[in-house]
Formats: sequence, C-alpha cells, structure tokens
Amino acid sequence: GSGRQLMRSTMALVVAFSGCRMTELAQMRRSDIIQDAFRTVIQTKVKKGKKVRSFEIIFKRKDDVCCAAKAIELWLIDKDCTKRNDVGIWLDFEKKRTLGSIGCSKELKIIIMDAGVSKEYAGSTIRHSMMTDLRSKGATKVEVNEFTRHAPGSDCCDIFYFKPTEKRDMEAMILEKVSTPTTSQSTMPGQEALTFGGNSS
Repeated sequence: GSGRQLMRSTMALVVAFSGCRMTELAQMRRSDIIQDAFRTVIQTKVKKGKKVRSFEIIFKRKDDVCCAAKAIELWLIDKDCTKRNDVGIWLDFEKKRTLGSIGCSKELKIIIMDAGVSKEYAGSTIRHSMMTDLRSKGATKVEVNEFTRHAPGSDCCDIFYFKPTEKRDMEAMILEKVSTPTTSQSTMPGQEALTFGGNSS
C-alpha cells in the first residue's frame, strides 16, 4: 500500500516490534532514524519524572511479511511522508500536520478495528498485546521491562498488560492485517523482540 494505509501499517509494526509508547511513536523524526542494509535504528527518549533516558530501538531487516525495517524505509520515501528532519514523521491527513500521541493512537485504533478487534481497545493495545505475548512465551518481568523501557522493578507489565485470555490472539489478528505478501511465513512480536536485542541505554 501507500499513503495513509502504509503509514498505519508501519506504525503498527513499529509498536508491535518495539513496544514503544504513543509518546515515543509521535516524537520519531527522520533525524532519529539510521538505516543500513541490515537494520534500522531509531533513537528515542523516555522521561520519568525529571530524568530523561536515551534508548535505541533496533529492527533487524528480515525476509518476512512483518518486517518493520522495510516498512519504515517504504514510508520514509512515500510522497506523503514529510522530508523535514525536525518534525515527526507521522502525518495527520485531515489537518495536514504532524500527528501527536493521541492522533497516533487513533490511527492505530483503525488498524485494530479493521482486524476485527473490539472497538473498546485503543491504539496502545498493540503495545499491550506484544507485552502479553512476551510474558506468555516465557520472558521474565525484568526482560519485558528492559525491552519496553520500563523501570527495572516495575510491575506494570504484569498488573496492566499480562492478560492472556484477552490479548494473546489480538497480536496475530493485527499483524495479519498489516503484513505485506512477501513470504508465507510471519513472525510474532515476541519472537522478533527476543532476537533483535530491543533497546540499550
């Protein structure tokens, strides 16, 4: 796809394979993105109180229907993606300006609803379902906190997100909706997350 459809799919893959917050997603700029033949690296910052920590979100390039690195590359060259380095890369197609975190959540919610998930869930559900999948596949709380840039001792992933009966199947439904037909095999966020190394401070 192209235009808004491509943007939504790219946003969904970025969130699914990085666990980024809507605020992190909204602040992504061209100047934060480094691409080569093997991977895409996005520089991001998370503010906790008065402290600001810097992280790298790393996507390995894979021959897969759900390759976030390839999706980012395609969106950055799309005619509707800004070519400026100092503003966010996601476009509000109605107002012709950069999307904020609420706008990003609304765009992702359309992907979720198109995938057949109940409308009660918001755009951040993609992040939550990825965290649930990681925990259900054996990732420890410490590993999930590190991957999603929560504090090491945080209980957020278990208290708010680890709900297997609600969210384990959403992941597959959403990825099926945004995947592109390059191969017949897809990779679940949990598998990708545990192999690409996620983030480093």
